[in-house]
Amino acid sequence: MVSDRNHSHLGLRNLVALVLLALGLLQLAGVLTGARVLRGIGAASAASPLPKVFSDVDGLETFASTFTLVYDVDGVETRRLITPELYRQLRGPYWRRNVYGAALSYGPRLPPPLWESVFCYGLGPDRAFYAELDLPVAARNVRVQIDTNTRNRDGTWTLAPRCGTAGRAVGAEDAGR
Repeated sequence: MVSDRNHSHLGLRNLVALVLLALGLLQLAGVLTGARVLRGIGAASAASPLPKVFSDVDGLETFASTFTLVYDVDGVETRRLITPELYRQLRGPYWRRNVYGAALSYGPRLPPPLWESVFCYGLGPDRAFYAELDLPVAARNVRVQIDTNTRNRDGTWTLAPRCGTAGRAVGAEDAGR
């Protein structure tokens, strides 16, 4: 009697584990089969991750790129490689830094209003990252240059929004309406 109860309990646990596994694979299955509905259900469940961190997004491989912070002071261009040491200077929790890193690294493949608003909020004139990245107060025309290091590819992208007041991209005031 006891063994039957344990056996049925084990069967239920295995069934639950299989259901969770299937749910966790929905987004991947949707991508592989081209079924947008599967992918959407998986994304909506928040239980089906689809990490694209180390993947190619329309010819852009962010993990195989060099990022350079470029700015002008009194008409002289300065270029600073964005290194782990420089990135480490950004304060706050991981998720704060990650939002900026993702928006800027995938900027060439994102809709301009999206990356421009993130860029201008963090790197616009007199914004939070000026001090954290040791940018001179006089730094103007701040931009990020992305160069691919992927073999047999040439690609350079420059993220250079026009940042207005209050950390907004020029024209971004109407983007959400």
